[in-house]
Amino acid sequence: QTGIDLGLSWNLIGVPYEGVIPWGAVRVSKDGGALVMLDQAVSSNWIQGMFFHWNGSTYEWFTAGGSFQSLFGYWLKTKVTGLQLVFMKP
Repeated sequence: QTGIDLGLSWNLIGVPYEGVIPWGAVRVSKDGGALVMLDQAVSSNWIQGMFFHWNGSTYEWFTAGGSFQSLFGYWLKTKVTGLQLVFMKP
């Protein structure tokens, strides 16, 4: 598993593996602590619950239940410092 350090506010991230990573396979740690589900990071107000990407003609938003695909860049907004985003290997 590969972690992506996140700065405060907007971050542009990408999937570090080929394929599709479902929302439920993404984890977040705060200040090096235990990994939590992405939904928990959203409900704890660490991360805004909407992500978006450019599909070639328009921006698309997605929330819980969406998937991250390789070769796309995703914008996400953090609300606290010290976060790391982890995509679990498929």
